[in-house]
This record gives sequence, structure tokens and C-alpha cells, in this order.
Amino acid sequence: MPSEVRYVIFSKSELGTAIRQYFAKTGRSLPIGQTRQIRLTVEVGVTASLEIVEDRNDRVHQIFIDTDQIVSALILYCKDAEVPLPLHSTKVLQIVGSNVCLFICKNMPTIGVPGLKLLQTA
Repeated sequence: MPSEVRYVIFSKSELGTAIRQYFAKTGRSLPIGQTRQIRLTVEVGVTASLEIVEDRNDRVHQIFIDTDQIVSALILYCKDAEVPLPLHSTKVLQIVGSNVCLFICKNMPTIGVPGLKLLQTA
């Protein structure tokens, strides 16, 4: 069986949209307002910090999103946008410049890419 490797790169704007959609579809709420800033960090995995300014009173909220939530949000975003993703593949999150990249590999016995952390197999 041939192996497949794909990179799907998302802008911070697309990531923000994906996170909002993910929270809405999973029944969780975010403050109603504008996302002023998204910070991406790499520690144990890739995490995101959203700075949301409420529309009604300019109150600022910091929302922290972990790696698994980001991966789930991006998979859902791809599904909604009809971007095909292979089933039963390994998904890895990586920062590329100011963007976030979903690295997908299928039918590969190991991931030998330096700097990538295995996040999810689905």
C-alpha cells in the first residue's frame, strides 16, 4: 500500500474561524467579540492563545486552546470546507512561519520528521 503525506496550512484567520466553529459545534461558548490576536506557542505541543475583545464593553478575554482542540478544530474546518482528509491517518501539528500546519501521513510505520510531535491517529 503506498504511503501518503500531506501538508495543509492555515492562516491565523482560518485558525480563529476553525476554533470558533469548533467551540460552537461542541456546545462551548466563547465571548462575543472580535479576536484581536492569536498567539501560537510550541511547548509540549502547539497551543494557541486567543485574545478576544467583547463587543459590548471592550473587556479582554484570554482563551487558551490545547493541541488536541486545535487538531480537532482544523479537522472539523476541513470537513466543513470539503477539504478531503484521509481516514486512519496520523495528524501532526506544526507552526510554519506565522501559520499553523496540519501534517498528515497515512500508511507510514513511523514518523521520521524532526521537530514533529505525534498528536492524533484517527
